[in-house]
Amino acid sequence: MYVVVDLGYGDAGKGVTVARLTEPGDLIVKFTGGAQCAHNVRWNKYHHTFSQFGSGMIHPDTDTAIGPDFLFDPLALYREAYHLEGCGVGNALGRITIDPEALVITPITILAGQYRERVKRHGSTGRGIGVTVQHNLDTGMGVRAKDLGSPAVLKYKFRDQIRWARQFGHLEYSDFVPDLERMVGDWPIVPTRDVMKDRVWIGEGSQGILLDQDYGWFPHVTRATTTAMPFLKLTNQRVTIVGVTRTYQTRHGAGPFPTDFGKLKDNDDNTDYEWAGEFKRGFLDIEALRYAIDVQPIDKLVVTHQEFKSFMVAHGEPYEFIDPLALESRADYTKTLYDREFSLQGNATPEYISDQLGVPLLDLEDGAIVNV
Repeated sequence: MYVVVDLGYGDAGKGVTVARLTEPGDLIVKFTGGAQCAHNVRWNKYHHTFSQFGSGMIHPDTDTAIGPDFLFDPLALYREAYHLEGCGVGNALGRITIDPEALVITPITILAGQYRERVKRHGSTGRGIGVTVQHNLDTGMGVRAKDLGSPAVLKYKFRDQIRWARQFGHLEYSDFVPDLERMVGDWPIVPTRDVMKDRVWIGEGSQGILLDQDYGWFPHVTRATTTAMPFLKLTNQRVTIVGVTRTYQTRHGAGPFPTDFGKLKDNDDNTDYEWAGEFKRGFLDIEALRYAIDVQPIDKLVVTHQEFKSFMVAHGEPYEFIDPLALESRADYTKTLYDREFSLQGNATPEYISDQLGVPLLDLEDGAIVNV
């Protein structure tokens, strides 16, 4: 039993790690994050960006369970299922369940979040994640997966969401009625704990620990817990926690990135785009990885993008733990990280990184599955 987490700011290779760990018949649990996830996996002649489906769905008889802390986008799931089925995996929609408590991303929260991002650049993906969470915190009226079977409940909550979201821009209920009608349906709503019974499962995390809502560099964080904690709440069985890093550091969007070295021709599926902004690359920040492992201890280490193992590794002063409740202090600390100094020592080989972190490597060689 494994749970896979990212030790950086995301995009380290969680998807290909999950795909390589998965065996036919396994269950992949999407336990945190939401429909903004973009886990690229290439196998045979296919390439799919896994978002709400588990990255191990390329294997026969595998299933996905969307957990209670995952932010579910029904309309985006239709689109992803269509593409995934075109990759030869069969009936994708017949192989997924959604926890009744999962918050639902709606076209309202997506548009409201994009309005907000235009005014205050935060590094959002433009997929409505932060606004969906904030609406539920402010009103207690978040749309949940269990509401999708009731047109009356969904209509009531849509109207409430419109009223709340008008603080970000002009929104009219009538513009979203067609979307509401498409979201209503007989979705496979099943508690994730029930689905996990008598199954071999793999937990697939989202984003990275350095973006965690409590321990990332505030305010440039996600509205999610990116450690293994949401998954560990679902089971009392023994779990092997796997941490993933590239041989170099990446960051998508706003926030401090002291080891940035500029452009790199790496054939990466991650690119600049309107909402998250620039996809930045830099020397591997070993102190940041140590910080991430302090936040979330791991049992095994996976190092991806090993074609760049000749890069140097950045060493510097340790990062500090800042009280998650001390928002002003956290913001002040983040400002100091933009000018953080470091020196380059050693090459970013998996063995060097493993030795520096004191965590054994997990070998995932599989020629049928690649990441680029």
